[in-house]
Amino acid sequence: MTVKKVGAASFSSVDMTTETLRQIKDRAENDYKVIPFPIKGITEYFGPLFPGHLCVVQAQTTNGKSLLIDQWGNFIAKNLIDHKANEVVIKVDLETWLEDHGRFEFSKRTEETVQRLNSGKIQDWEKLMDAVFDINSIGLYRIAYSERHIHETPDLSVGNCLKELEYLKDVKYKNKLTFAAIFVDYLQALEYDSSDDNDRRLKVRKDIYALRQWGQIFKCPIIVGVQAKQHLSGADSKNMYIPGIYDGEETSSIAQRADRIISLWMPKVLHDVGHVISYRGDTYRVTEDMIFVKINKQRGNLPSGAKWLCRVDYATGEIHMVEKL
Repeated sequence: MTVKKVGAASFSSVDMTTETLRQIKDRAENDYKVIPFPIKGITEYFGPLFPGHLCVVQAQTTNGKSLLIDQWGNFIAKNLIDHKANEVVIKVDLETWLEDHGRFEFSKRTEETVQRLNSGKIQDWEKLMDAVFDINSIGLYRIAYSERHIHETPDLSVGNCLKELEYLKDVKYKNKLTFAAIFVDYLQALEYDSSDDNDRRLKVRKDIYALRQWGQIFKCPIIVGVQAKQHLSGADSKNMYIPGIYDGEETSSIAQRADRIISLWMPKVLHDVGHVISYRGDTYRVTEDMIFVKINKQRGNLPSGAKWLCRVDYATGEIHMVEKL
């Protein structure tokens, strides 16, 4: 265990250049995966994520954060084949059962609906088994609750999730795995650690600091979903109700610690489908698949503040850009 000591945070200019060159050489030698944004048309605006970066995807309930996190994780995992062996994407899922994810992956690759898979009424077992090989080839590992193993699974707190990550890397695969990225869905759903008190705001603050440390421990970006407040203070208006930079629920530390913040809004949650909303001289008719994406924050002298109108393809679980606002 690393011992904390006074002086470990004090550096001269010589120290700074030494440590920076060490990191540059390390990245050159180890060829770490650079993580781009998964929505074509926004990728060029969004700065790629490097090891240690913390990226927040924030939205109110049922406004698409899990959708984007799943799309992003699958996008990176499918592209690992051309990178290097034993590199995987980790998805920490705190709300969706492992088996529910499996059913959705099967439904995307077969003509079986999620409803039929839920009931066990399969039309074509051969196609279902063919889908197994495709799914198994993707380098995506999950930390999640499984219905069959629920009684032996510890509460997925930030501390226990770290233990699971260390077990995967150091014990189960004997330090042969490297993590390209870790996705967490979502921050406020992390369970309480035994050391936590009952102050939820302090717990969430502690957890966002811990997630940032994960990036340093595993030398990869961390992408975390964040629940936005019920009443947003940073949204432009009810006609563009996208969370602002400080609209993460519980604590301002979310905005302060993140290197990137992406906000999402699905108008159908606030307005009826068919309703017309006006924004800066343009009008938009609310549809079932309409979603707005905003890049709220980017560290490193990168642009921020741009918004895009996008559409959700529910069959594939992907968001596609329509136009920049």
